[in-house]
Amino acid sequence: VSSSSINIPEISQSVQKLMDSLNGTEIQSFSSFSLLDFIKTDNFGYISNDDLTVIASLLYATVLKTNFIIDERNTGERLHEDVAIGYEAAINQELSIDFIFTNPNKTTFTLQTYESSNVLTVSLVGMPFIYSYEVNASPVTYYNPRKVIQFSAFVATGAIEVLEEGISGQEVNINKTIFEGTNEIQSYEVSEDYYGPVYRVELHPLKKDEVTESNNGSSPNELEPSPGSEDTNDGQTNDTTE
Repeated sequence: VSSSSINIPEISQSVQKLMDSLNGTEIQSFSSFSLLDFIKTDNFGYISNDDLTVIASLLYATVLKTNFIIDERNTGERLHEDVAIGYEAAINQELSIDFIFTNPNKTTFTLQTYESSNVLTVSLVGMPFIYSYEVNASPVTYYNPRKVIQFSAFVATGAIEVLEEGISGQEVNINKTIFEGTNEIQSYEVSEDYYGPVYRVELHPLKKDEVTESNNGSSPNELEPSPGSEDTNDGQTNDTTE
């Protein structure tokens, strides 16, 4: 009744083991499935949060195209590099951040998994639904990162050190439409996923100030304040933001 795939550069042994364990798993009528509970009850052993996020995202994309209920789904601070925006289901074992869904139907469904040429596929097999479900993503909106400039006496004149390259932010809406045959029954927004930009941080040298003597008789040892030097009595580097 539904199927989704993810292409990843390298399939780890723990991902292979989890895919094998999920194959044939039955989602009983009116029962819930928790990925964190699954790896505990299956005595799975160690698996990283990144690998779990790949599998959870694959499960999420699969059940999203059905009438299954999503009980818990989270996104990370940064989008996982192997997951399409809008379809991430982040997992964090230390914080008990899980992916959970429920089968609201009177029949049992079965998960089937496949691996081929670095492509992971999860299918949900069972009785056909009365309605059909279509999931669409809106065009992705990008947000350019701002630039933060810091000044330091340890940077050579004319040089610039990049402390953080910066990453563009992204935002997408996921919409779901329910059909009875060719007739549209309902359409609604499932989620609005947003990943904020990461600022670009540059370290610039301090600017040299010219020593000037003002007409009011001030000492020539008093320096004119350099740009961005306000409120820096602690001797730390100065920041400006563009």
